[in-house]
Amino acid sequence: MRKDCKQQESMEHLQHISGHPFTYADNEMDDTMSKCSSSSLMPNYLRMAMVSHEVGSVATDLSALQNSRLYEPLGRSFVEEELLKIYDEIDQLIHVIIDYRRQPLAATRKLDENRLSDIQFKIRPLLERLDEDIGRLDKKVYKNLNCCKIKESRVCWLLNSHKMLQQFSGIVAEMTVRVLQPLEHTISLRLRGCDIPFVDKGIDKALMSADQSLNDINFHLKQNVFALP
Repeated sequence: MRKDCKQQESMEHLQHISGHPFTYADNEMDDTMSKCSSSSLMPNYLRMAMVSHEVGSVATDLSALQNSRLYEPLGRSFVEEELLKIYDEIDQLIHVIIDYRRQPLAATRKLDENRLSDIQFKIRPLLERLDEDIGRLDKKVYKNLNCCKIKESRVCWLLNSHKMLQQFSGIVAEMTVRVLQPLEHTISLRLRGCDIPFVDKGIDKALMSADQSLNDINFHLKQNVFALP
């Protein structure tokens, strides 16, 4: 009785302070008590397991969504055709520059101007576009390789294709830095009146190295890509 009286007095006191009747629904009290009791009775390791499961599920879903957006399956025939195209373009560019270097050494200003124009507006744009094509294809091949299982048969030809593309990229970089840039610099100086010989042993050596590297790639393509079952 004393407890009931005290509860009634406290509720009347709250009514007097707030100016509004103080009520507490039974169903709200039951819900609150049930939540508190269920939460307090659940062991900590179970609560942590539930949280980690929810977080892991969300992370898995996000990862799957990202892979579905970024992953573009590649067919073997498509990759082989692209490798052949890149090989042919690099081979043609190397021989164009080699023939270009074999032009008469007694150059006139007009001939030097034509050479510089060819380098700046024909050869360099071709190398830049080729470098972009190689990088774009290599990213696709690498993503396909990362999404493969170890026992899949396509792992071998994807891995070898990735290696070939890396070597193609190295040849293009060597052609740009060790051949095209020195050649362009030499011709520019000649047009300014400097008496600089057009023959450069470093350029010729770099051309020979690029040509040899391309021949090695041709051998590896036949052995490690096209010859695979």
